[in-house]
Amino acid sequence: MEESLRKQKESVARQVQSIRVPQAGAQTLAPNGPRSLRPLLSTLGACDPLPPGSFDAQIRAEATRQRLAPELLRAVISTESAFVPCAISDKGAMGLMQLMPGTAAAMGVANPMDPDDNLRGGVRYLGQLLERYGGDLRLALGAYNAGPALVDKYGTVPPIPETQNYVREVLKKLAAPPPAAPKPPVAPKPPVAPNP
Repeated sequence: MEESLRKQKESVARQVQSIRVPQAGAQTLAPNGPRSLRPLLSTLGACDPLPPGSFDAQIRAEATRQRLAPELLRAVISTESAFVPCAISDKGAMGLMQLMPGTAAAMGVANPMDPDDNLRGGVRYLGQLLERYGGDLRLALGAYNAGPALVDKYGTVPPIPETQNYVREVLKKLAAPPPAAPKPPVAPKPPVAPNP
């Protein structure tokens, strides 16, 4: 796993460099799916999503630190970046939790493309928003997506389709039951002898 993380970090470093130094022919493509919920990935060495479960220990640790549910963090990461650590949105949000550069800096994130650093900053920010909105998850999610200024302006989730869809998607993921473990095979019952 260490080797895999090292390779992903190298890929992220190449992507960050490609963003800073525009190259001839560089383009971005949106994966299939709702554009507002899918980050754009650089075609220059985009990294793979983190394997399922491989980041759970970090998620649990940050959830505990900020007193948040790990399921909430998984739902936000899944909706924000589909667990792609090098995801970059068309608006410039970066990494697993899709932090804007100013938010990343305000949360003390030195490298938004580092999964651990991005997670720490995103969880810290989400925790601050939950505190700001008295634990109202819908408002905190609306502010995470559209910014607190718009939530404050409207007093509710802003009437922006992308933000409305984002809040709905995260809440839907939270409400979904976890995937069931495969059931062990059931041994066939011996045939029953007919009654005489």
